[in-house]
Amino acid sequence: MIEYGVWIKLEPEDVLVYTGSKSECEQYIETETLKNTSGNTAWRLDVLPVFRVESTPKGHPTKIVAAYYNKESALLFARDYLENNETLVGPEDVKVTW
Repeated sequence: MIEYGVWIKLEPEDVLVYTGSKSECEQYIETETLKNTSGNTAWRLDVLPVFRVESTPKGHPTKIVAAYYNKESALLFARDYLENNETLVGPEDVKVTW
């Protein structure tokens, strides 16, 4: 199955906010658009890149928190994510998969 992602368009880069099948991602965008009546949120729906950063906080399911087209960017994000969320996750809870 091809996995898709939904990114919210922000500066300086888009942020991954949801992953799932294409129809699940389309439903997510529709639901979130209805919640935001100002209409100023821009979304991007695309196939998830191959290098994915996964987080498994204690007591929670694994979640893809970022995806990149190159390994170096994924590793840098994983390092920064770990530093910024050290109270929630440890080194064993964050990994890059491909």
